[in-house]
Amino acid sequence: MGGSSKPSDAPRPPAESGTDLDLSVKRLELTDGKVIVRLAGGKPRGIAVDKLHLEAQDMSATSVMPVTVSGVVQPVGKFNLDGRVGPLNQGDSTLTPLEVNLTFENLDVAQSGVVPPSAAIKGVASYSGVLQSKAGVASMNGQLTLDKLQVGTNAKPAGRPVELAYHLEHGLTSHIGKLKESELRSGKAVARFGGTYELKPQETISGS
Repeated sequence: MGGSSKPSDAPRPPAESGTDLDLSVKRLELTDGKVIVRLAGGKPRGIAVDKLHLEAQDMSATSVMPVTVSGVVQPVGKFNLDGRVGPLNQGDSTLTPLEVNLTFENLDVAQSGVVPPSAAIKGVASYSGVLQSKAGVASMNGQLTLDKLQVGTNAKPAGRPVELAYHLEHGLTSHIGKLKESELRSGKAVARFGGTYELKPQETISGS
């Protein structure tokens, strides 16, 4: 009567799974990195990015993170990206909000592998633009300049730079986009255009 019971030797039930990981990092920095980007139909060796520098602050799933990235796209193309990313969309990371500025210069579109050999396009590109992503729609405003442009295997380099100013909106889930308010200029010649398109990305990335 009234005796004390012994503690149970039965194992405790495991903790519930599926809980969100509460992880935050004050500052993350990567220096002198290298990334190889391989595009479908592109060069087998891929696009080589050297001297990669990445810095991110206040990293967590619920924060807006300042991010800067810079590097060299071989052989000599330099790029820089800076802006803010987050909060992370944990259901689909591609839908994470962001607002970044992107610039690059001296990018050889043929030697770098950015343009596949089958396109028979050569030239040196410079770019400045702003990329925003919100509510599943990415928008980009920018200006691209192509110097010494060659279109075709036996074509001669253009004597004047070709400039493209554009506004692009792209659905991140539908992969359908709209190009509007766009202008192509070379010297005094100007062409204005727009339209829609559909993409099915097939890129893969490897790094070292």
